[in-house]
Amino acid sequence: MQFVSVLLVDDNPDFLKLTAEFLRRYDDIHIVGCANGGKRGVVLAQELKPDVVVIDLDMPDLAGLQAMPILRHQLPGTGIIGLTVFDSRYYYNGALSAGADAFVSKGELDKNLAVVIRRLADIRKRRPVS
Repeated sequence: MQFVSVLLVDDNPDFLKLTAEFLRRYDDIHIVGCANGGKRGVVLAQELKPDVVVIDLDMPDLAGLQAMPILRHQLPGTGIIGLTVFDSRYYYNGALSAGADAFVSKGELDKNLAVVIRRLADIRKRRPVS
């Protein structure tokens, strides 16, 4: 079985804890770290080099929309999933423009996050890093 390493980045520690607990139910998804904020997320991503970074779009210290281009530059082979409570085309397009590969609404997290993580990891591992 192939494991997918995941870094979670959000400014809400309760959300980080719940999301990590939720994803730990899946044998093939391995949480390698949780970062409380965008700045810490960028540093941890560089250290841990996860397969996928799941990052909130709106955080006070460094918003996900600002961190995504940094992550994309530092780790071009890493998948990036943008998260937000706002399930709208505006945020979806903003996340993709900033460098995200996918977008998941926090309201649909239980239905979509694990599926998107697996799909994105599979696609990124088959694609050569440019």
